Amino acid sequence: MAVDDIHVQPRDLDLVIGTHGRSVYVLDGAQVFEEWTPRVLEDTLSFFTPRTAWAWHKRPLGGKWGSAEFSARNPAFGAWFDYFVPREVAGGVTITVADSAGRTVRRLDGPGAAGFQRVVWDLTAGDPKTRIRRREWSGQAPLVRPGRYRVTIAAGSARVREQWVEVRALPGTHSGGL
Repeated sequence: MAVDDIHVQPRDLDLVIGTHGRSVYVLDGAQVFEEWTPRVLEDTLSFFTPRTAWAWHKRPLGGKWGSAEFSARNPAFGAWFDYFVPREVAGGVTITVADSAGRTVRRLDGPGAAGFQRVVWDLTAGDPKTRIRRREWSGQAPLVRPGRYRVTIAAGSARVREQWVEVRALPGTHSGGL
């Protein structure tokens, strides 16, 4: 298929590809390629800078407009942690998210398979099984407050890597004492 246009979306740095066959492909989070260096292949673990994560609650609007409802797969909700391991790491990786005071907010496990990997934190703290009991928030789990969070990633004997992720929230996300 012939590619007619390639564009980097300036706000999110997603790679958008338009083809002659009237298709559009979006590679979410392509900013990791800007951080790529030859050293990445030699290092035991590379952890790329996470982009800003936005907290929001899905709220049903009700009703439909137009002759049909359009639906497409959206990127995963939350903070994306992209890393690269050149060789398989037995036991996978462990990702720890801590608030600005150093308190652990969440621990996540990621695959240790060789290559690029992405683990998505859904912006919940502690036990994500707790749900908001307000109908307009569709039973979603409470989200963390806006701020900077320290993210560390450990894989086998590799040196622990650290990045910071900023979490922002749309208006109304934390109303009602959450």
